[in-house]
Amino acid sequence: MALALSVLILAAPVYAEALPQLPHAFYGSVTINGAPAPDGTQISATVSSGTVITNSQNPVATAGDSYGISSLYLLVQGDIPDGATITFYVNGVSTGQTATFESGGGPTEEDLSVNITVTPSPTASLTPTPTPTSTVTPSATPTPTSSASPTPTNTPTGSYGNGTVAASGGIVNTSDGTITITFPADAFNASTNVSIQGGTCQHADTADFVVGGTCFNVTPDGELNASATICVNLSAYDFSIVENKADLTLGYWANGSWNVADNVTISGTTICGKTAHLSDWAVLGTAVNTMPTPSTSPTPSASPTPTITSQPTATPSPTKGGGTNWALIGGIVGGVLLLVAIVIAISIRVRSGKGAKRNHKPKQRTGNKLKKSTDDWQDW
Repeated sequence: MALALSVLILAAPVYAEALPQLPHAFYGSVTINGAPAPDGTQISATVSSGTVITNSQNPVATAGDSYGISSLYLLVQGDIPDGATITFYVNGVSTGQTATFESGGGPTEEDLSVNITVTPSPTASLTPTPTPTSTVTPSATPTPTSSASPTPTNTPTGSYGNGTVAASGGIVNTSDGTITITFPADAFNASTNVSIQGGTCQHADTADFVVGGTCFNVTPDGELNASATICVNLSAYDFSIVENKADLTLGYWANGSWNVADNVTISGTTICGKTAHLSDWAVLGTAVNTMPTPSTSPTPSASPTPTITSQPTATPSPTKGGGTNWALIGGIVGGVLLLVAIVIAISIRVRSGKGAKRNHKPKQRTGNKLKKSTDDWQDW
């Protein structure tokens, strides 16, 4: 019995060292830039002293803007002394919120909030090349000026991010915070280096989608074992390609066309989606709902000046036919009417004279002299 007791006493420290330290569990809500965090947002924690064991529950992903749901708490566990300060992170960005580690503590509610500020990438300073002045001859038809607001210029983002994702998961984001990709556990079979390279879009619009201003490539290309969450801070140009924010989406290029990510959500100026495919990505808008860019009416091409052929003055020609000579006809009709009027006047005068003669009784004369006078009157 003494020997057995001695063995147990000597073995006690060995068992004590083998027993893992109890974790401290946390749960709560998560907001990003004042809006509820989208599903899949990664929550993680570090400690001021000691070492945290990274496992499937550190980090944990949000569901319904909260973490620690269904007892899947954020577990802070490892070689950590009680009283160590715990700092919380959202998508790899420190919230500035802390808690005190207590072995076996919790579940402790810790609502997290973070503001992710997008810092624009510096623009290279270039000496402007003077633009030669040219004399512009104004066109005959002025080009109408549109009263609509100008469309924002598409300035491709040149952000870059790089990181190693372990088999237990991890987060990779760009240096300016524009793009964040959260990989769950088992997305890769082993630790894998992941790069994000923003820049000019490599693929154009299609019949179904219009490409926005945020384009980027994620390597290594290929399929993941589990879906990762990609979140993008939308640019002004991204918003300009559609009439409604709800018409924006995230998509990747595969098999010669754009393919939409799963579970796309928009919160404020951030759009997120899930995918198991890494390749070329872009913010997209549906073509049927795009906001039309104000179009100016095309300047009409100069119409040829018509050649005007002088028409002859409509002066009647007596020698040429083809038209009615009303002046000649009028003259003829006038002459006929005048002639008829003269004839009628003479006829009336003659009749008046005859009546006068009949009423006049000539003196009675004898012999041939009277007869001759009568014959002369009749002859007249």
